[in-house]
Amino acid sequence: VSVSASSGQPGATAVVRVRGLGTVNDNNPLYVVDGQFMDNINNVNPADIDRIEILKDASALAIYGSRGSNGVIIVSTKAGKSGELTINFDMTLGVKSSYKALKMMHSDEYYDFIMPSEEADGWKKDAASGDAYKFTQQYKRGYNTDWWDAATQTAFTQNYNLSIRKGTDNSRTAFSVGYLGDEGPIITTEFNRLSLRLNQEYDIKDIVTVGATINI
Repeated sequence: VSVSASSGQPGATAVVRVRGLGTVNDNNPLYVVDGQFMDNINNVNPADIDRIEILKDASALAIYGSRGSNGVIIVSTKAGKSGELTINFDMTLGVKSSYKALKMMHSDEYYDFIMPSEEADGWKKDAASGDAYKFTQQYKRGYNTDWWDAATQTAFTQNYNLSIRKGTDNSRTAFSVGYLGDEGPIITTEFNRLSLRLNQEYDIKDIVTVGATINI
């Protein structure tokens, strides 16, 4: 199983490949979250995940047919357990910035760098200014915008998760709420996710269990 980031965009779907490239038009695996089919798990809070299983080869195709041809990723979320009430809260804060930012030329440095190339290409000079005609139209001295600095930012990331789990001999309940606010190092890139999940199970008889999973 190969997992890699598709881009630095906040909230971008990770690229997951099971056994490499399998089909021509779509190589994404099938996700099954608590029995529900999904194309990705971007809307699932990682803090809610209890375990992940990978099905491949004949084991995936036998149950899920052609939809499992690229592998199947089974995700089970946390459920309540018999015993005392359990409350968990975790918080993560962080910052991100562009790594090894490029040092940009100012206008005079760039002018001195590019002019020999323009003259070598045969551009005639303006008698009054001494500038090549091409640069009198496309380029002026004195404008020193650092576009790398203008397009990037020091990004702030915050993640909060609260979960409540409780169970008895015949029932189990788990409730969780999470918030993720993730800014990217490029301006205007941002991802926000508010998730709520409720898992409930009831044992009617020794061999019969009913339950509900609600994810918003």
